[in-house]
Amino acid sequence: MKHIILSLLLAALGCLTASADYLTVCGETVDIATNITSAGIAANRLKRGTITYYPATNVLEFDNVATNDRPDAYAGVISASLDGLTIRFKGTNDFVGNDYFISSFASFKIVGDSYSASVVNFTRGDTKYGQPSVYTVSNDRAVNLDIENVTLNITDNIKDYGIIGNTGSNWYAAKLSVKSSRMRLTELEDCKNSVINGFTTATFTSCSPANGDISYNTSKQALCYSDGDVVTDFELTPAYVAVNTIPITSANSAEGAVTAGVSYDADSKTLTLNNVNRSSGLMVRTNIDGLRIRLVGDNKIKHSYSSNSSFVVAEEGCRVVIDGENSGTLTIEHGAQGSYPMFNMYPNSTVEIRDVPAINITCGHVVMHGNINNGYTAGLIINHSAGKFTTTSVRFSNVVEEIAELRLVNAEIVTGSNASNKPYSSGGKVMEFRATDGSKFDVNSDGRVDVGDVNAVLAAILAGETSSKYNVNGDAGVDVGDVNAILEAILAQ
Repeated sequence: MKHIILSLLLAALGCLTASADYLTVCGETVDIATNITSAGIAANRLKRGTITYYPATNVLEFDNVATNDRPDAYAGVISASLDGLTIRFKGTNDFVGNDYFISSFASFKIVGDSYSASVVNFTRGDTKYGQPSVYTVSNDRAVNLDIENVTLNITDNIKDYGIIGNTGSNWYAAKLSVKSSRMRLTELEDCKNSVINGFTTATFTSCSPANGDISYNTSKQALCYSDGDVVTDFELTPAYVAVNTIPITSANSAEGAVTAGVSYDADSKTLTLNNVNRSSGLMVRTNIDGLRIRLVGDNKIKHSYSSNSSFVVAEEGCRVVIDGENSGTLTIEHGAQGSYPMFNMYPNSTVEIRDVPAINITCGHVVMHGNINNGYTAGLIINHSAGKFTTTSVRFSNVVEEIAELRLVNAEIVTGSNASNKPYSSGGKVMEFRATDGSKFDVNSDGRVDVGDVNAVLAAILAGETSSKYNVNGDAGVDVGDVNAILEAILAQ
């Protein structure tokens, strides 16, 4: 019903028919056959920045733009019917209006350089008509919306239609896709519909709701809580990995912009430390589940009290794997009293140390513990690795504490202890551990050598994965020979 009502409303506004391609910006009609700049926008509507349209690529670009609030002077900031239009934002862009931010009768994209470098702020004050801040109209065709590499901060006061929505006779076929973006969408508490609604599906890639209880309900075509109530206040968090507080990407790591010896491959979620030698600390912080910190060569890091203190900070629900591939090593020295633990864990997060022949950490604090708000739910796995944890603290008596479990997979503690009374695992002042035989066949790190490991290697072969952990027979590649080696290990048990 809401889609019929809104369609009728749009018809009354004289904008239901999109028979000819058009583009308007801040109330001005854009000649879509000609390059235009903000010279075509009335000066009293533009506070700062540059607006440019490129007809050859169908791109409308906003570069650090701010518009004046012009109540009733124009319907919205952007209105279009150009199929495949890309609206690109650079820098920080601020918009205030009494009507919609963007409307379109054809599929379009909202993109930026990155969520941290491309920010859009839109606030709607009094409203004249009842459409969402960003909306599509799927009348004669499904109109899809893609959002990528941008931050959208939208505050609205519409009580009926939400913030990002789709309507029209084909509303049930349109899709919303959001990738690597941040959102803060705030609506009136008594809004009847969710902040996102009207799409047949809404997918979030490389970003996730900050509240894990929120997801897109396809049967309701709305963003909802698990109990079915619609969401009127929504935050979407992009997946990230930061080195010394700098968000790292495949591009900037390759340019050496972060630190020497560090590189990142986003597709495989792998951060590589290649013979890193730092005396000013190195902290890796992430909310990416399954992030792999790959060690190549000998990596040596010294922390001081004033440097980036923890080595790994894992956000809620993340599993971080430190993978030495049976050759890479890691040495960390951090003797400052009262410094942060080397592994600083948030609720339900896990650090796994896998196939590291030598990992030695000295810390003035406990070496690892869960974040103080974790409810003792974090875990540490030592898998086929050898090394030593040492604490010089006079305040803390244990190398490892305040976690749910210290689990050994094909490894054993030589000095120290693994207390059985959870959630407390202790190694005293020193905990030395070493690898035991058999771990190379436990590919999925579940503590068993069985069909699960066979399946893991088969999946790796299909994916073209070449990591040494799948190359269990030590030959030139990952292939059926590794599958046979695991099968032989299973039969030998």
